[in-house]
Amino acid sequence: MSQNVEYAEVTFTPASHGVSRRIPFDTYFSGMTRGRERVQESLGVEMNWVFDMTYFPANLELSRRIAAYTLDSALNGKADGVVGLGLGGIEIGHSLEHLAPYFRRARSAGLHSVPHAGETLGPKSIWGAITILGAERIGHGVRAIEDASLVRYLTEHRIPLEVCPTSNIKLGVYPNLNAHPLRDLYEAGVIVTVNSDDPALFNTTLNREFELLHERFGFGVPAIDDILLNGFRHSFMDPVRKRQRLQRVRDILGHLREDVVDGV
Repeated sequence: MSQNVEYAEVTFTPASHGVSRRIPFDTYFSGMTRGRERVQESLGVEMNWVFDMTYFPANLELSRRIAAYTLDSALNGKADGVVGLGLGGIEIGHSLEHLAPYFRRARSAGLHSVPHAGETLGPKSIWGAITILGAERIGHGVRAIEDASLVRYLTEHRIPLEVCPTSNIKLGVYPNLNAHPLRDLYEAGVIVTVNSDDPALFNTTLNREFELLHERFGFGVPAIDDILLNGFRHSFMDPVRKRQRLQRVRDILGHLREDVVDGV
């Protein structure tokens, strides 16, 4: 609640439990489901899951094993909040073709494609995520700014980027926030959302990432509101619930403007 979260699509890596530690799916997923229900009941926060696979380009056998396990887990959890299939790991030296069948099966079953790309490798990995994996949203994707044709494509096809400014700096994607292309991407028409990535790992919060929009990127209230609402507009929430949540958040933002901005 301290982060003012209304809805979250949380990335989870099932292979870290099922493959690495050999914990049965029912064991860890039943706990996740109970937690999800408790958060909904006690805090009114809706949660869904994106199950992601970690890609190991130097070990294709392990990569395929993880991909198969992740897909099976996502399909098994689809009735209890799993909405997407993701991809993380090392971008450099990779080839995505052997992962394409897993993403095709996921999309055929009604899951969404949400791979990470364009963080360390650049535009090439984003093009691959789109053309090979059928990406509907891109995790990170900030280095799209290096390819004008890719920026146009993202804009025209309304493929959002999940931007994590603090994470990008901590991982050395950019030397500082002054060099970060978030504002350039937004002004070019790319749909962006702002995210915390891993808050504990990067010592940040979702509130702090939104504060940076004004403090470091110079966005005004209308743009900040637009970026915040993008998180709902381009979520994979049930359409009816999405409309309800969007209206609720618009009402909250309107009250905030009246109480804080217009009163100054």
